[in-house]
Amino acid sequence: MVKKRSSVYAPSSLLGKIVSLWFLITISLVVLNKYIDINISNDFGNLWILSFLLLPFLGAIVAWKNSEPENDGFFSRFKSLYTKGLWCAVLSVIFFNMGAVYLESNNTSVWNSTSIIFFILSFLSFWISIGYNSTQTKYSYKRGFGDALAMTLGQVLIVFFIIFFIAAILNKVAAIFNRVSRK
Repeated sequence: MVKKRSSVYAPSSLLGKIVSLWFLITISLVVLNKYIDINISNDFGNLWILSFLLLPFLGAIVAWKNSEPENDGFFSRFKSLYTKGLWCAVLSVIFFNMGAVYLESNNTSVWNSTSIIFFILSFLSFWISIGYNSTQTKYSYKRGFGDALAMTLGQVLIVFFIIFFIAAILNKVAAIFNRVSRK
């Protein structure tokens, strides 16, 4: 008797599948381009980079669609985007940037091993973020892998927009205080 296996993940939306597939293809091409000389024309290379930058925007659409608000309002939906998956994704970006800073700072073996540790922590927290974005309860999966990956990318983009917005406001306030203090 052949036993059928079923997937424990819920099905992903079409946009979630497109985002996750394009993300995995792009990351694979970046890694392959590092070790194999792939001749890509400038126009195609620029289009490829721009399409990679479009992925978080599409992920933000998936995250917005998959959010679970308590009420029907805009702020309730916006507040529901802040999940454990979001904070793990932000932590992943922080670890990745710290690893990049250590890698660029010095070429000694101590700095390289430290940067490798930060890159591993970044990779692990990114996958934990996808796991948190796919689960609803401890053992039940509500979203598919594609939607969870797209949500992770979108949530990071939303947080960076909030940070840039607050930084712009603080920059304007600081400029006003500088003009007032000079008088």
